[in-house]
Amino acid sequence: MNVKEFIEQAKSKTSHKGKLTPWKAEISELREAGMTYKQIQEFLSIHKVNVSLKSITVFCKKHFTNTKIEKSQTQPRQAGLESTSKHQQANPQAATERKKSNYVPPPWAGDADIDDII
Repeated sequence: MNVKEFIEQAKSKTSHKGKLTPWKAEISELREAGMTYKQIQEFLSIHKVNVSLKSITVFCKKHFTNTKIEKSQTQPRQAGLESTSKHQQANPQAATERKKSNYVPPPWAGDADIDDII
């Protein structure tokens, strides 16, 4: 076997990159349908592909970045942040005003004011 034959043979063996690569389209479809990693694991096990949840998670994060799946998962958090910032924009004094506490120091504490300390 010469160098060129060895390179061709090595390339043909590495063309298959793991157990999940042949299932990429199916995994993508399942994720877009809202399936969890556990449900994807169950689907794959039906087809005699035994992989861990961690493998599925890593595969999805590696191959499905910037997809509808990830955007839909991050939208609720962004919406919550937007509503907070809208609230702050509607009431800008709320962020700057400080509410006085009703704290009464014990007699041994002296003249320290908790609002000044905070």
